[in-house]
Amino acid sequence: MGVNNLWKALGSAVQTLEGHNPGQHTEIVLAVENKVVAVDLSAWLMQAQSQPALLEHYDSPYARAAKVVFDRTIHWLRYGCLPVFVIEGQTPAAKLEKLRQRCLAQYGPTARSYDVGNRAGGQ
Repeated sequence: MGVNNLWKALGSAVQTLEGHNPGQHTEIVLAVENKVVAVDLSAWLMQAQSQPALLEHYDSPYARAAKVVFDRTIHWLRYGCLPVFVIEGQTPAAKLEKLRQRCLAQYGPTARSYDVGNRAGGQ
């Protein structure tokens, strides 16, 4: 769901670096060296569950997640960067209401019985 217009609000404070471009590797290392970086852990966990190479070697989804988080954390630490993991908690009430509205708009009246958000029972 995110914050509306976040990137626009950050404006020139944001610099995009593509990790797949070898020419930017040094620039990326310098940008994160001795910094603390917030990492959306859910993205890493989703990637851990969808990497074919990991699926071949690790039967447990927990083992795949641990492997990805450990390897990536070590990689960041090697460059002097401290990753701080962000894990979503319960869906805030305002966001939960917006999710309900979207669900109703997409699925119609039957969606009233659907659980939305990540609160127990959609409450």
